[in-house]
Amino acid sequence: MNASWMTTSEPMRPHTAKVLLGYSCNNHCVFCYDRYHKNIPAKTTQELREEISSAFRQGFPRLLLMGGEPTIRRDIMALVAHARKTGFHDIMLTTNGRMLAYPRFVSALVASGVSQIVISLCGPVAGVHDALTGSPGSFEQLMRGVENVRRAGVKNLGVNTTVVAQNYKYLPAIADMLLKWRIQRTEFIYVAADRRVFRRVTPRVSEAAAFINDALGRGKANGYFWKLVNAPLPCYFGPFFDHLSYAGGENNTLFVTTRKTPFYQKAEAKKRVFWTLCGKCARCSKKHSCRGISMSYRDAFGDKEVRPLS
Repeated sequence: MNASWMTTSEPMRPHTAKVLLGYSCNNHCVFCYDRYHKNIPAKTTQELREEISSAFRQGFPRLLLMGGEPTIRRDIMALVAHARKTGFHDIMLTTNGRMLAYPRFVSALVASGVSQIVISLCGPVAGVHDALTGSPGSFEQLMRGVENVRRAGVKNLGVNTTVVAQNYKYLPAIADMLLKWRIQRTEFIYVAADRRVFRRVTPRVSEAAAFINDALGRGKANGYFWKLVNAPLPCYFGPFFDHLSYAGGENNTLFVTTRKTPFYQKAEAKKRVFWTLCGKCARCSKKHSCRGISMSYRDAFGDKEVRPLS
């Protein structure tokens, strides 16, 4: 059976405008897909202001500012303030959380108009988190950042955790942290690694699924609808099939509208992940609603792990 989907191919009504601020970052994550893009020149403040204004004119109700690491830009407050002045009321920011360790920075960020902050958590303890971020002390900074965000009155705090070979066994412990923080918006993102490190950082689904399902189950038991993004083999997550989502498969658009467009498009194109159905999928009860196996995962590990759902 031959069929394939690309994560960005589905026709959708605009919902979230993603504005990429650049690839610069103060972490050095071992699984970072953009590690080879960090030499791409950053967009100027004026270019980003134009992108934000363009997004609003095109009717996007939500704005997501992303990187790289958005908080290390000196103009981040000005960009958020511009988005608010333009008309956006729902302004989200993704961050590794390190700059949030500074209370004045958080206060200024909130005052400028940020309505939701999504932090990246790699492990439940410093030893795991710092090893994956490649930045000693980053876990402690993130923990202080969570406290500062809470004190600043930000109620919409989300958490993303990239699932890699080095941390999947800690997902239940991470889930317990999220429950303690009462995090409603959580995404466990199965790593989409560059081919040069794919085998080193990508866990086998057959080994990681039990820990992922455990984490999702802890959230569900407490009334939280946490998601698993980009599962290479959805058939291992039958009890949580409705919790699966795919990056780029949401109602959103990535803005690359400036004179540096070719550079950013080239870099973004490398992130596209394809799925395909294999012979075993013909016997699966979810064959009409499942994307099948990730082609990059299949190329690395084969399709022997595929197990049709009955």
